[in-house]
Amino acid sequence: MAIPFKLEFKQNNTYIVDNFARTEADLFKLTDDEIPVVKENITLEIIFSSTNPDDKLSFDLLDIVYKDDRFDELTYIQPSSEPITIYDSNATYTGALIPGYYQITVISNNESYYSWLKVKPKQVTEEQWIVMREEVEAELTGLARDILYKRTGTQLNEDSLLPLSLLNKIQLINSNFNKWKLAIYQIMSNPRYRIKREYHKINKSEASEIDHVAVKKMTFDAQATLKGKIYSVKNRCSNDTLENRWLKFYITRITKNLRSLLKELDSYEVEVEQAINIKKKRYGGNNKDLNYHKLMTTKEDLQSYRYKMISILQDCHQFLTLDWMQDLDEGRPLQQSLVVQADMNYRHIFKFYKDLMTDNYEIKLNNEYTYYWKRTDQLYEIWSFIQFIKALTSDEIGYQIKKGWIYNQTVSKERTFEVPFLKQGEIIKLFKDDTELHLVYDQEIDEDVTQLLYTDAGNKRPDLRLDFFKEGEYINSIIIDFKYRPLKYIWNPAGRNEVMDQLTAYRDNFYSQQIYSTSFPGIWRAFRAIQEVWGVYPQHKNNRKIEQPRNMRLVELTPDVDKVLFVNQLKKSIEDIQLAWRTLRDGKKADN
Repeated sequence: MAIPFKLEFKQNNTYIVDNFARTEADLFKLTDDEIPVVKENITLEIIFSSTNPDDKLSFDLLDIVYKDDRFDELTYIQPSSEPITIYDSNATYTGALIPGYYQITVISNNESYYSWLKVKPKQVTEEQWIVMREEVEAELTGLARDILYKRTGTQLNEDSLLPLSLLNKIQLINSNFNKWKLAIYQIMSNPRYRIKREYHKINKSEASEIDHVAVKKMTFDAQATLKGKIYSVKNRCSNDTLENRWLKFYITRITKNLRSLLKELDSYEVEVEQAINIKKKRYGGNNKDLNYHKLMTTKEDLQSYRYKMISILQDCHQFLTLDWMQDLDEGRPLQQSLVVQADMNYRHIFKFYKDLMTDNYEIKLNNEYTYYWKRTDQLYEIWSFIQFIKALTSDEIGYQIKKGWIYNQTVSKERTFEVPFLKQGEIIKLFKDDTELHLVYDQEIDEDVTQLLYTDAGNKRPDLRLDFFKEGEYINSIIIDFKYRPLKYIWNPAGRNEVMDQLTAYRDNFYSQQIYSTSFPGIWRAFRAIQEVWGVYPQHKNNRKIEQPRNMRLVELTPDVDKVLFVNQLKKSIEDIQLAWRTLRDGKKADN
């Protein structure tokens, strides 16, 4: 197919685009071998030339990457022999080359031509980049789900979570169970009624009560009068009221909804039972496995929820089979009833029905997270931050979250739980026994000696900091920096680089006048505030194992790669801090 224009992408090499589809349907048939492939965050130029000056080229990337100075809004490109810089890695830019596929569209002589530009991740594989993004979204959502579970009193295994739809209903049933019981029994024993006046023909000689309606009926029924009959009125209590018809409508639908929920709960209970059996086979009679006990607790919780659902279903069945209920219409009443809101018991049933039918919790990420999707280095940073939370709260290390960041968030009136943006200086507080740990994200450390840490060095904003407190007393910190680059650009034993200087400054130039201020007041200079500095980086084919520098750990942390070594290293660093504290404490006791 002759192409009436020429399109080239220039990075380290020149990529000529010569495979175009003529329809968008055929576009999806193009393979990676038929499209240009470039790497993220490396300067990229484009040359679009044509004999027709009215040709236009557009593609998805143009609205987020660096804009050429010759264009205010680069939404499309017209032919030119001069290259246009799409992205400049050395300049200030408004966006970045995001790994992914971007549709290219060229309009030439009123004909459309389609292709793709593929941007590959630079430091991690494509599969790892996809896993990293998916994990960030999943982990952020998972953290939110975990918070919602704990607020309902449910403890669940993180690998097998109840869906939010079921969680929402469980919370509702738990919080309303006693109110439901009281309301439904009060209504069954004392339902609302109305006085209904019924008219019957009787003999004149019988005792009777006559009102103006009875007189009117006799006026129009001459035959009754000739036969010595009259119309008599009797009052009868009737439960056929508007509010009771609404009540039948509510409880019929509550029954249907709870039966569906019960099936869902039973399905999940089978899943938990299978997980318990797997644990039993794997560990035999060892009941010390923490996940096993969590599963057993979950099973007991599910059985409790099942009991409450069945109890409410039994109430519904008993109510709907009452004699007076059989005479009421099952359809939705056409009129509203003010009594439903006025009577406390009816109001409880109505509210339970309304809440049960309300949409489920929704979890969404703050819009600012879209920036992370545009910068793989930032994506790696938040992904790594989440790995530290997971590691610290894992069974192997055993810390529990106290408060901070997402853990302070509440559900909105619209039943939405928004994961807040992870802002600079955010602090998450964790605890284990008598140790409190502050997870401090991206906080700048200045020269203020009254702060926990201070520095007079130029490098003063680590990505992450772990501050340890024992019985309320500050004892040490671990500094972590996330480096989205190969190891040789982080630490090179053959020579210095900026990253080496940065990590060394963190280790040697951070001080604290609060360290051991209670146990050893006035001698803070005798203690190093920073136990270790971590340089965290992703797996790369050119990474080579090197000797760990003094008081530093160079730690590989990669998406879709086992995290056991990472967790063990973090556990060891924390144990070293605890050991140092115990040694000092025991030494002080011996001196006394």
